[in-house]
Amino acid sequence: QNQTERCFTLGVIVFGLVVAGAGVSRISATLQQILNRNAETNKRRQNVLAFLKSKKVPINLSARVMQFVDYELSRQKAKNLDISLISPTLLDEIYTASSGSLLSGHAMFAMIQQGFSEIFCKLCASITNDVQEKGRVIFSEGSVASCLHITSNGSFLLAMPRTILPSEEATGIVAEGGGVTNLSLLRIKEHTYISELALFSSYNHDCTFISESVTETCSITCFDLITHVKESPSCCQMAFEYANSFMVHVHESRVYDLARGVSEKAASTTQFSQMINLGSDLVIHSHDHEHEEGKVDAKPERERILQALPKMLDDTLPTDSLIEIIEQLYPELEPVGGSYALLNLQDERNRAIASIVSLIALVKGQYHRLTECQSGPGKLTPEVWDILQKFVQPLCEDAQLTAIMTYIVVRGLGKSKIVTNQLPKSWTKTAETVVLYLIEGRSHVVPSVNVLSDEDVDLVKDVLSIGADVFNVNQFMQAENLPASVEQLQRALSRTTEERLNPYLLCTLAFTCGLAGASGGPMARPGSRV
Repeated sequence: QNQTERCFTLGVIVFGLVVAGAGVSRISATLQQILNRNAETNKRRQNVLAFLKSKKVPINLSARVMQFVDYELSRQKAKNLDISLISPTLLDEIYTASSGSLLSGHAMFAMIQQGFSEIFCKLCASITNDVQEKGRVIFSEGSVASCLHITSNGSFLLAMPRTILPSEEATGIVAEGGGVTNLSLLRIKEHTYISELALFSSYNHDCTFISESVTETCSITCFDLITHVKESPSCCQMAFEYANSFMVHVHESRVYDLARGVSEKAASTTQFSQMINLGSDLVIHSHDHEHEEGKVDAKPERERILQALPKMLDDTLPTDSLIEIIEQLYPELEPVGGSYALLNLQDERNRAIASIVSLIALVKGQYHRLTECQSGPGKLTPEVWDILQKFVQPLCEDAQLTAIMTYIVVRGLGKSKIVTNQLPKSWTKTAETVVLYLIEGRSHVVPSVNVLSDEDVDLVKDVLSIGADVFNVNQFMQAENLPASVEQLQRALSRTTEERLNPYLLCTLAFTCGLAGASGGPMARPGSRV
């Protein structure tokens, strides 16, 4: 009976009907769009099915085709993206979010992601996605490898000769006659990296890669890798070191397409990996306080070296025994825990041992020791040996021998990037300046210097100073030096006495003899370069 309330109620009802009608209309439009999309999808599917029927395709093949069609239609991925609508920063984030997980699980790409994020984003954008039908041969044994394959979704099989796959992992392929062929199958899971060697070298596949179901794979080519990595010299250096180490390990394993565990080994050898994973035992500045507290008395160590010296100089001592004594006397050369081992400088360690063996042979006239690894026409002749002896004998006194051997031991440490990256730039010009810095301020890295007398330490420093002026005697002997190089040598000699030149020349000759000691271990091939 209240007119006002009645009008209000009618207004609410009318307004509600309008709002409900608008909502129903929007829902209807959305449903219609879904129906239209499904109708378009069904139409495309029916067209394929009608085509197969018209061509009288066998049922088995038709089923495989329709399975692939259904999978492709379900993906509903945009094939083209208008990148003008998205900022470059957001575009990089899109590529990284969509494909980054595929690459970040790989050791090399993980290092690129950690140190060179922009290059990593571009590599993610260069990934090619492919859908493989069931039973498709992605590549076959003997074909030329063209790219790195990454399994993204689905199940795969890798068929390889039994000589490659270990017997405990092998599953024989049963032939039609009931026998088992010489091939073995290995089921591959998602996010597995196949034929990585194709990124660095040209080779033929040693396996056959098969899609066991409807699957997705991603691939990246050598061209894509080079195009983006070359934008940064540091990234290029890291990739180069990784590639060299990877190929060495792959050839050792003799498995090219499925190099399991090789990428982690190769990555660990790069300077980039060693720097970002720098252990406390490699941080040279972190040991200063500990070194001062735990510094040992140098006198007993010096006496131990002097007592071992006559045995080292013994002409009848086998070279193997001599090498063992050298490794025991100098902490830097210890196979495990020594400075060279910690810094991953195995080649330099072997060269240092070979140089010391050559030095002893030269100084003590041990022709048989210097030439025991030589044979054929390249063997050092007695006539040339006599000339070397006339040159060497006046250069070294027995009292200087300990200092010269210590110089040979520590000089190779100056080539470590792990060390040089922790030093002031002004001290990283040459390997000699690096070692001079270590002797002056970080002597715990070169413990053999700590046991020398003050006079011997001065001798080591003087010899290092001559080499620090970038004068290379070997280049001088081959007429490769400039007049400015000789001037640098004269400038170095002006800061010390000419008596220091003789030990420097002797060290250079010993180093030359031991250069090939890096090949085949420290047995060092003494005299192999004479």
